[in-house]
Amino acid sequence: MWLEQYLINTWRNTLVVVSHDRQFLNDIATDIIHLHGAKLTYYSGNYEAYLRARTERMKNQERLRQAQETQRKHIQKFIDRFRYNAN
Repeated sequence: MWLEQYLINTWRNTLVVVSHDRQFLNDIATDIIHLHGAKLTYYSGNYEAYLRARTERMKNQERLRQAQETQRKHIQKFIDRFRYNAN
C-alpha cells in the first residue's frame, strides 16, 4: 500500500511496472503498452480497460478474418466455375 500511495501521489515520470497484482495495476496504470510480435500497441486506461479493449480488438480481428475468408471462398468458387470456359 505504501508503494501504491507513493506512486499515485508523488511519482510524475514514466514508470515501467511488472506485476501480477491486478488491483495494483488497476490503481497505478494510466496507459498500457502491449508488445507482441515486435509490434507495440498502445492502450489508455488501467489494466481492466486494457483487457476490455484488447478483447474487443481481438473479436474485431476475428470477424474481419472470417469475412475475408468468406469472400475468398466466394471468389474461388467463381473462378472454379468459369475456369475452363473460354468465353
